[in-house]
Amino acid sequence: MGQSGWSAEQKLEIVLAVLRGQEPMTQLCRRHGVSETAVYRWRDQFVEAGRAGLSGGSGTEAEQLRAGNEELKAAIRELAVANRVLREAQRLPPGRDGWSRRA
Repeated sequence: MGQSGWSAEQKLEIVLAVLRGQEPMTQLCRRHGVSETAVYRWRDQFVEAGRAGLSGGSGTEAEQLRAGNEELKAAIRELAVANRVLREAQRLPPGRDGWSRRA
């Protein structure tokens, strides 16, 4: 079965079998028809996700990117407002901005 044909449940079952040491890696891979390289990659992904969860990480990379994206959007909105205010201030003739020019 190709790598893209494995469901998350199937990958988890294989990775857990590897971590438990139920049978040698080569035998496990042969029985499931998967390469050792793929199983090592799944195992590493599994361990990394667990590490992120235990360290209080904010989750997946996609979630982190979404959060960063929202922060950038908020900053852009703030800059757009500031830009609009500055443009309006440049259009006012001297003394029309509410500040007295008298000494």
